[in-house]
Amino acid sequence: MYKIFFGISFILLYNCQTPMFRCVDKNGCTNNSGTYETTDQHKDIYSGNMKKSDTFNFGIEILKPFGYGKMTYGPQIPGYRRAYQEGESYEGNWSWINGGFDYHGKGVLTTNDGTKIDGYWYDGKPKIGSDGMINFSDGRKITGVWGKYFLCSGNCTDGYGKESSGYGGWILSGFYSNGSLNGEGIEETNEYIFKGKFLKKGKVSGIFNCKVKKDDCLKGIPRGYQTDKNFQIKF
Repeated sequence: MYKIFFGISFILLYNCQTPMFRCVDKNGCTNNSGTYETTDQHKDIYSGNMKKSDTFNFGIEILKPFGYGKMTYGPQIPGYRRAYQEGESYEGNWSWINGGFDYHGKGVLTTNDGTKIDGYWYDGKPKIGSDGMINFSDGRKITGVWGKYFLCSGNCTDGYGKESSGYGGWILSGFYSNGSLNGEGIEETNEYIFKGKFLKKGKVSGIFNCKVKKDDCLKGIPRGYQTDKNFQIKF
């Protein structure tokens, strides 16, 4: 009884961590390649190469993305949060990491606002020390080298540099000291261009120049800055 319980528990746990896929290609999925859909409520769509899992699956054949392919993520499930947003996609190389699968190698992540993060990936994250590029939906672009969290162009430790995370649509530029933007600098987002004074990357004073309509601009500016006398907003 214990072995049966352990086996069932293992399958349930494994399936929660690794979604199952079914072929939805009208021509069939020959040689483990084609279009697949996850069998959970997310209904993610994957088109590309798959490989049979080599882990112990109690006789259940499990296919996981491996090699080149594109994943387009479906809706969130109420009560369940994950990093991927509906409409986001990744196209590039995949590999198996720690029993699961994730971006691994050259590829492009496209967020749901149209931003494209292009570079080399390791275990689902941009590879530290690798070259990368971010193309924002409004035409802005930054190329540089990935740190632990941000893409840096120039010197983002002690010198002049630019950096961005890709998510949030912002680019910071100015003079850095001890790894932070300090003094005069610029922050540009999809909604505004901010010019002013920074301390440890935090805005101290300055002017927001809106790039979009008033209501859309205000949505991108935190309320604290909207009421602080050290800041101005120009529409």
